[in-house]
Amino acid sequence: MKPMKPEQIRGNWATLLLAWNEHGALDLPRVAVEIARVPAFDANGIYGFGSAGEFHVT
Repeated sequence: MKPMKPEQIRGNWATLLLAWNEHGALDLPRVAVEIARVPAFDANGIYGFGSAGEFHVT
């Protein structure tokens, strides 16, 4: 993956909201479902980091 240039970042980006399971671990199947639904909303991209997104790495 390469960092995007400022001129490549435009339009409406969907914020990735993370799903956690009952054990406190990232629920990847639920996150995959969320990502798969984004094209239906005509978003230009998806992000999970930053001030409006969330991401937890252990």
